Amino acid sequence: GGGRDDVIPTEASAVVGFPLSELTRAREAVAEAERELISEFGRTDPHLQLRLEQPEHASDVALSEESTERLLDLLLLLPLGALRASPEAPGSVETSVGLARVRQEATGMLEVLVLARSSQSAALEGLRDRIDRLASRVVATAAWGASTPSWAPDRGSALLQAAQEAFRRVEGRTASVAVAHAGLEVAAIKEKIPDMDMVSYGPDVAGARAPGECVKVDSVEKTWELTRRLLSHFAAGATVDVQIDL
Repeated sequence: GGGRDDVIPTEASAVVGFPLSELTRAREAVAEAERELISEFGRTDPHLQLRLEQPEHASDVALSEESTERLLDLLLLLPLGALRASPEAPGSVETSVGLARVRQEATGMLEVLVLARSSQSAALEGLRDRIDRLASRVVATAAWGASTPSWAPDRGSALLQAAQEAFRRVEGRTASVAVAHAGLEVAAIKEKIPDMDMVSYGPDVAGARAPGECVKVDSVEKTWELTRRLLSHFAAGATVDVQIDL
């Protein structure tokens, strides 16, 4: 399952072989697994469903028992989900790992793609070390691709304070400041220019990084007004290095 590197899959499938005489027991096992999963995840995934279907043509390739056990060990022992909350922003995630894709790359080769994120560089490196060691234990090779640099929150940021005041004037309420647990362009810039002060904001988005993602159009105008006020503030005499990610 899985189609993109940075999105949690909405569906997945597996081809399992067993004697036709065991079909009834297999259906019962799938139904029981579905009941257990709905009991655990029904509130967060109300449309969760398991189906057992017979393919038109049987596969002539299968994992060996040893390879199956190694794959299951890897999937079950990977540190997945939200692993640590941000001490700087209560309610926000600091470090996480998402399982993005599992697929057969070639005969005899399986790919398990995970996306590791953290606002702390040291935490991200430690997480990679854990996954590297796990991969070696199941005779797999861990290969890390390019990633977005970490961006640690700065509660003392002058630009953040100015943005909060501009937001209050536009919205008539206090801004809720959060740590963005995602890859942002500002993090890449911060890595190159560490002393630059920066914030990230934008219009309201629903269903981010998932099928059906959309933007609330009426919030775009407010975002523009916030940007205009913020730039006017600094044009009037305040001095600070600014990088705004819309």
